[in-house]
Amino acid sequence: MKDLFKKLIPKGIKAFISQIRPRVFLINTYTLESPIKITNLFKIEERFIVKHLTLEDECSIRKFYQHKSSYQEKIYPRLKLSAWVPLAIIDTSNGEIAYISWVIKENIPYLREFNIKLESHDYFLRHGYCSKDYRHLGLHTRMEQERINYCVMNGANKIYIQISNNNLKGIKSVMDNGFSLYKQDRAILITKYGVYRNFKAFLSNPFIKVI
Repeated sequence: MKDLFKKLIPKGIKAFISQIRPRVFLINTYTLESPIKITNLFKIEERFIVKHLTLEDECSIRKFYQHKSSYQEKIYPRLKLSAWVPLAIIDTSNGEIAYISWVIKENIPYLREFNIKLESHDYFLRHGYCSKDYRHLGLHTRMEQERINYCVMNGANKIYIQISNNNLKGIKSVMDNGFSLYKQDRAILITKYGVYRNFKAFLSNPFIKVI
C-alpha cells in the first residue's frame, strides 16, 4: 500500500514534501588538535587552483549557488561577515568556481547553539559543496586538506568539523586527516526554510534565523 501511494503522488509534490519535512538526526563534532601542514596533497588536475574569495567574487558565488535555493539565504550574508572565510577551487580554463568550502574563525550563533566556543586561533570547517559539473575529480578530498592548511597557515591551535553520524564516508575522511570525536548532538534540518540547527535550540526558539 505504501509503495502504491508513492507511485500515485506526482514527483513535484514528493519533492515539496521532502523539502518541508523536518529531519532530526545525530551529528558528530570532531576536533584536530595542534594541526600541522599537509604537504602530500591529494593530486588534482593542474587546471585547478585554490583561491580565497572576497566580496568582489559575489557574482561568481551567486552563479555557483544558483541551483541551491536552500543555501542562498544563508550564503550571501556570510560574505559581509568577518567570521566567515570562503575558500574555493577555481577551474582556470574557464574561470568557473568548481568547489566552495567555508572556514569560521569567530564565535557565531550556530556554534553557540552547539555549545562550541572558539578560542583564539581556533577554526570551524563548514559547508563544502562541489558543482555537479566537477564531481568525481578528487576536489572534495583536496579541499579537505586545503582548508586544514589554511587554518595551519593562520596559526591554528584547534580545528573543529561536524559530520552527520550516518555519513560513514565523511567520518572516515576526517578521521584519516587526524580528527577525533569531540561530542555528539541532535540536529534538525528543514531544507525548504534553510533550517539546520541544534535540535534543542530549535525547539526553544524555532523562528530565529541562524546562518
